[in-house]
Order: sequence, then C-alpha cells, then structure tokens
Amino acid sequence: MTAEDITDSASQQEGVADKMRDPYEVLEIERSADDDTIKKAYRKLALKYHPDKSTGSPEKFSELSAAFSLLTDPEKRRRYDAEGFAGISREDMMDMEVDVSELGTMNKMVAALFSKLGAPIKTTVSPAALELALTGDVDIFELQYGVPVTSKVDKQ
Repeated sequence: MTAEDITDSASQQEGVADKMRDPYEVLEIERSADDDTIKKAYRKLALKYHPDKSTGSPEKFSELSAAFSLLTDPEKRRRYDAEGFAGISREDMMDMEVDVSELGTMNKMVAALFSKLGAPIKTTVSPAALELALTGDVDIFELQYGVPVTSKVDKQ
C-alpha cells in the first residue's frame, strides 16, 4: 500500500463522515441514552419518516437506520463516543445493519417490510410470510401467536 493509497482511503472516509450527521442528533436523543431509549426513538422516527408515509423520506429513513445501527452496536458506539466518525472505519459506516434478533414477531415483520423498501435490515421472515402480511390476507393475531398459516399468494 502506497502513501497515495492511504491518502485516498482517508479522504474517502472523511467524505462519508462529512455526509453523516451525529447519530444522537439524528435519533433526537441524549448521549447518555440507554438501549431502550435508542430503540424507542428509532421506532418512533422510523414510522414518521417511512418512505410510504406522506411525510416519508427514503434519505431520512436511511440516515435513521445508520444511526440506529451505530448506536446499538456497543463497540461502534464506544469508538464513536471516543473519537467521533474517525473511530469508525469506512467499512463499518457503509455496512451498518439493524440487529432484529431481539425484536418480537410483529417488529420483525415491520423490519422485513422496511427491508423490502430498501432499508439495510436483515431479517429471517420468509418471503411468503411477508407477502401475506403485505396483502393483508392474514389475521394479525394468527401471526402474533404463532398459528401456522397456509395460503396461496397470487402474483400481481
């Protein structure tokens, strides 16, 4: 790796960091916020700025997802708190994902719907279950209480 490569990499990283706002500011929370406060703030703002809403904005939603991803990863948050965006690698900033492992069934479905709309959220919800939820052909209580659902989904 040459000195020129290092300079190019550093300037690319600065360019990414320049475009990102403070994640605490994005989520409208204090720096001392705990995990529950971060999750509540994210959910509230994600619903407000969802691209399907009249006030929705894909850019704002993506920014919310990136801020949430950074602040819910203990190591990334520690590095960000200590050094700002300089402490976060370019790869970390470009590959931020939302951890849905602790979410309930309904929240996983919502995360899967956001994922289908382009937000970087990985989920384990099957495409068939997602289609059923999107078309509204399933009683929500069946999904919530784990009753198996079998149905034919017609392509549009």
